[in-house]
Amino acid sequence: MNLPLKDINPSIHVVHLQRVLVLQGGGSLGAYEAGVYKALYQRISEQIGDDENVFDIIAGTSIGAINAALLLNYVLMNRKKGKGKKESWEGSDDMLENFWIEDTSTVTYLENPYFQNWWWKHGNLFPSASNEAVRRYFSVKQLLAAGARNVYSPLPPKMDTKFFDPLNTWHRYSNVPLKSIINKYWDYDSFPIKTSLERGEPRLLLVTVDVQKGVVLTFDSYPKIIKNDDDDKKVDYLWQTEYDDEKGLVIRYEKGIGIEHVMASASVPIYYDYTIIEAEKSVPIGDNENIQTVKRYFWDGQLLSNTPLRELIGEHKEYWESVLDPNKLKREVLTGEIQEHKVPDLEVYIANLWPTEEHDIPQDHDLAIDRKNDLLYHDKTKYDEKVAEFITDYIDLTRKLIKFAKQKGATEYEIRDILEQRGKSTFRTGERRKYVELLKGRFAINKVVRIERKDDPDAISQKWADYSSGSINILFGQGFKDALTAMDLSEKTTRQS
Repeated sequence: MNLPLKDINPSIHVVHLQRVLVLQGGGSLGAYEAGVYKALYQRISEQIGDDENVFDIIAGTSIGAINAALLLNYVLMNRKKGKGKKESWEGSDDMLENFWIEDTSTVTYLENPYFQNWWWKHGNLFPSASNEAVRRYFSVKQLLAAGARNVYSPLPPKMDTKFFDPLNTWHRYSNVPLKSIINKYWDYDSFPIKTSLERGEPRLLLVTVDVQKGVVLTFDSYPKIIKNDDDDKKVDYLWQTEYDDEKGLVIRYEKGIGIEHVMASASVPIYYDYTIIEAEKSVPIGDNENIQTVKRYFWDGQLLSNTPLRELIGEHKEYWESVLDPNKLKREVLTGEIQEHKVPDLEVYIANLWPTEEHDIPQDHDLAIDRKNDLLYHDKTKYDEKVAEFITDYIDLTRKLIKFAKQKGATEYEIRDILEQRGKSTFRTGERRKYVELLKGRFAINKVVRIERKDDPDAISQKWADYSSGSINILFGQGFKDALTAMDLSEKTTRQS
């Protein structure tokens, strides 16, 4: 879509900080995220002005993508009704709580007090699990056999005709019930999620995995802003995702992020079918490029990026570099001075559903599987955070050296000559970056608040499939409590520093 270049609202343009919520994947553990969100919303909304969003960006994977989409849709619907920025978030915490407590939880037969009494009498004859662990363990058995209300339903098993091994039967599930309950909260056919900075709307980032390419890609509710080659006063606003090494694949979503993009992020491998989305592929034919439409198959983003901080950092920098005046960005590098109009710094809140540390070594099969899953999916972004800090330090050091060189008599031409040279790192196209490209668009991650769920003594390996009413309520309350504790600790640390 070719549109005239609009002046960004100055009150938005000079914002120096954006709040970000990062939501992981973890099936039913998403109820913990709902509790975390409720606590964060209550605390942050008390501290911000009426012309601020509670979160400027929400990035999600898998069930985190579903929670994120529901929140963004809720805010956008309120904006359509004429409500202001902060006002549009009012009730979003209750909405997400209701989605989990009322509409996705299932009462299982294990929550029958008669069963609890029976296990207490007979289970104590041998070293065995607690009543609560047994409730969770066999609740999952029931749910996987019969389905979880409004989440998944079993499909006919697919028999093994390759090895003729009856133990190799493929048990799969339909996510149609999940799509239906999401539709109760978000009319995704009529209102895909499409947002913009100009209107002061929050941004949605969803992560998924291309099964054949084995790469992570991100769906973005903000447009790609590309300058028009024929008229530099115009730009193209393109809602699309480009990926592959040379951007050979393009997925377009001009209407906005739809249910197919959300489900692509939440298509649990083996249990759910692939989510299929059409893409455009450039195929060279002689001296020309031919555009073909191809089907791409997607699995859960949890596989390669369960905590999409790295994707967030990349998309944040790329977008703001396209919004801000490139001449001002280069000028900032050449002068070594930080300009008023800059890429906003980030304040990040991460809900970690999978415990990083465990005090005890697993001594049984189920807990060994549980610990393996924790290690596979827990938040591993502390390294990404450190890398971002290193890069910020290097950029700051380079700017100071540029400023020092000018004070010692180096001309702008001499400095520019160095900055226009190319380094070893490359763009996706394979073209090597100029040094000036490395220094443009500097921003810092000012604060990261991690809210980490801890396993209790009653943990089970298939906790991600436990949509039982008792477990969903426990997870929600645990998330709320942990988020308040993390916020208190963060505020205390900030005051001391």
